[in-house]
Amino acid sequence: MTRRLAALLLLFLATLLLNSTYTVPQARAQDPSATPPAADATIPLYGLYETTVDTDAIPVNPYDPAQISIVAQFTAPSGRHVEVDAFWMQPYRNTCTQNCQTESLEVLGAPAWHVRFTPTEVGTWMYVMQQRDADTIRVLRSGSLMVVPSERTGFIRVGQNRRYFAYDNSATYFPVGVNLGWSWDGGGGTLGYLEWLKQLNAVGANYARLYVDVPWFIGLDWHGKPGDYSVTQPDAWKLDQILTAAENYGIAIQIVLVWHQGFISYQGVPVNVPAQPTRPNIEADWSSNPYNVVRGGPLPNAVSFFTTQEGRALLKRRLRYIVSRWGYSTSLFSWEVIDQLDRAVNTQTATDWLREIVAYLRDVDPYAHLITAGLRDPSLSGLLDPVVLDFKETRFYQRRPIEPTIDQATGTLNALNPFLMAADRPILLTEFSLGPWFEPATDDPKGVHLTETMWAAALSGAGGSAASWWWDTYIFPNGLQNNFGALATFTKDIPFASSDLQPASLTISSDNSEAFESLKVTGFGGTFGAPPGPEVSYRLTPEGIFPPISQQSAFIYGVTYNKQFSRPQHYVITPPIDTMLTVTVQRVSEQAPAKLVIIIDGETVGQAALAPGTQNLAISVPIKAGDHNVVIDNLGDDYLQIASIEIANYIVPLRTLALADRQRGMLIVWAQNRQYTWQNAAQNLAVQPVSATINMNEMPAGLYNVELWDTTTGNVIGEEQVYVTGVPNGTLSISLIPISEMLAIKAIRVAEPANLPTTTPIPTATPRIVPTVPANPTPTAGVVG
Repeated sequence: MTRRLAALLLLFLATLLLNSTYTVPQARAQDPSATPPAADATIPLYGLYETTVDTDAIPVNPYDPAQISIVAQFTAPSGRHVEVDAFWMQPYRNTCTQNCQTESLEVLGAPAWHVRFTPTEVGTWMYVMQQRDADTIRVLRSGSLMVVPSERTGFIRVGQNRRYFAYDNSATYFPVGVNLGWSWDGGGGTLGYLEWLKQLNAVGANYARLYVDVPWFIGLDWHGKPGDYSVTQPDAWKLDQILTAAENYGIAIQIVLVWHQGFISYQGVPVNVPAQPTRPNIEADWSSNPYNVVRGGPLPNAVSFFTTQEGRALLKRRLRYIVSRWGYSTSLFSWEVIDQLDRAVNTQTATDWLREIVAYLRDVDPYAHLITAGLRDPSLSGLLDPVVLDFKETRFYQRRPIEPTIDQATGTLNALNPFLMAADRPILLTEFSLGPWFEPATDDPKGVHLTETMWAAALSGAGGSAASWWWDTYIFPNGLQNNFGALATFTKDIPFASSDLQPASLTISSDNSEAFESLKVTGFGGTFGAPPGPEVSYRLTPEGIFPPISQQSAFIYGVTYNKQFSRPQHYVITPPIDTMLTVTVQRVSEQAPAKLVIIIDGETVGQAALAPGTQNLAISVPIKAGDHNVVIDNLGDDYLQIASIEIANYIVPLRTLALADRQRGMLIVWAQNRQYTWQNAAQNLAVQPVSATINMNEMPAGLYNVELWDTTTGNVIGEEQVYVTGVPNGTLSISLIPISEMLAIKAIRVAEPANLPTTTPIPTATPRIVPTVPANPTPTAGVVG
């Protein structure tokens, strides 16, 4: 039985048992001709209605719904029913008002039952409050609310195109922000956290990620008896303050409900961590968890939290309290059930546990907040696949100083692309850094890797930007939150959720094409006689091969022997200029000949008959600039083995990532000089500027307004109008100013061919430079969604 049906049945029984005059609301719209009772309050749409509920019941543990449950049932003007659980709350106030290092709390009045409710329809809402305990059901009070229109945006959902996020009012929500996992006394406590939110607002950021299951900040079950949150009411006060501030500052919070480390044995880190800066002690683990029987808890081992009914019931009780107290908030972006499920348990038990907890959250959350879960190892995504999650997340950590680093943008795309290639929902990169063990303050004092990663993620097709770790000891102490401002400003007005923006490949014209480098693909997988890999197209990009080329067999079988394994190989290749494609055959069967065939866009452009025993033979064919589907096949009798595929002049000195909507005419691009890396910036090495013209084909004809953006200041530094000819599509060409670091481009069609002025504008060789504006104007704090 669903929660809603059960609630209606209980209401009916309560009415019969107590002979109440209250009647069970029917699922129909209210009669507009009826005169509603005077409303208890007038609430803006998506605003907060909060009230206390009086009862004479005195339970031993008011946080245990098995002892007592206070429920508010609201009936919308449309007839829809919304059930909200009341919660037991001890109010506090902060008594420190000057020169405060952290908050100083004192009790403010007596504890009481509270109800928090956010209306999602305009009009008159009816409500009734019930008390449910082990033996009785009693109606405590009824009334009504008048809900009036507002400009609030509502809750965050998955957008209509299923790749991005949108508010209830259909406006796009594109996350740009950072992890704010916790604070601690040394970081200013709650006051420090509120200051971080304020500073994010000042640069236009709109996202943060918070853990509510750690013993040094917010952890309802980390102190006192599990399932009784009396001792941790000060922690609950902290989250009250954070969500209120987040709403005022326009920041949506992703809340991590379960911290994996509480259910493992923490082994420390494999490196020597610098003594400074000061950090919180985060070594708590199962040995210090109050659920542990050794600590007086009910569970004999950590895995029993996931496998036993008692462990799951304790978590559900905590989740019920969290949803009832904070689920009202439109600044609550999503519930992240657990941060690293595979670290805690990585068997079928993990999937079963997650499925049950997700189903419970959907049942008790009347606002249907988005739900996700995290993994440490993305190759174990099969643990999550059977569970219906609203969006997926991944992480990317370099492993300095243990391992050599790879290119930061390439690593970012490598982390995202396996998910993006089969995306049926938004993807977010929710953690990244140069190392997982301590902050990269010495490696990258300027935060260049922050900018690289955030822009690369934003232009990859992910549902938002990337969120860095080390907020408290690296980003805010060094003022690096300013790196977020340009991206926040650039993306603010892009209709990600309602458009058809898709990852797209550019071609590039440049005077210094001699600096272009070849891409050589090696490392094919497979063994002789084994079935070939998955039948997919492999995209060869300067940033990597997707899926990994190790999934592609090096063996291409012929049409006579082992023909059950005969399958052509498919590739998507986008040369920036006209160039050459070379396929090198390592060897051919000793028993029978092979025949290598290369097909580009359906046309055979090269073939070679290969005698038995042939070794190390290369065949080269020309390939033009632009997107191409390339097929490599073997029409001979027996197998051949591929050694490499090489494309000359493929890696441009200017890295570009682009999203294009070829229906409405919209192109957004991030361009990075490949020499501008965090390593070179830290050493103040000179970078040779790159001049280029970027070209996007198959864009609808018309007049485009083109803006060039400074990715540091968020200023528009160049603007021009470009005409695209063609019926119905053509090539959009944009001449760029010399790029030493990074540049962002936004091109939007402003007129269709029929609406163009008589004189067609002729694009200039370089955009005209426009005056700069203040780099990062401080947004006005206000109530949103």
